[in-house]
Amino acid sequence: MLAVRATVVDTSGAPTTTAAARIVEDVLWAHASPEHGLEHVRAVPDRGRIALVLFVRADGPATAHALAENLLARALAAATAGRYAAAVHPH
Repeated sequence: MLAVRATVVDTSGAPTTTAAARIVEDVLWAHASPEHGLEHVRAVPDRGRIALVLFVRADGPATAHALAENLLARALAAATAGRYAAAVHPH
């Protein structure tokens, strides 16, 4: 299992809250498929954004990052109508 760090920003400018972080966690779980290898996700508000750590089952960092990017793009596009933008951070 590998940790992938990411950031989610609310493009509407709404304040970042613990409730918003929980919503992002829920959205990720709702859209994760077995192929994403998601084992655990932690989201916390951090200076106007949501800091994420996704723990992904993968055979290496490049694969883990690709799986996390795919899940974030799919989940946020489907569930939030473009309200959130995400970026996966290099290891």
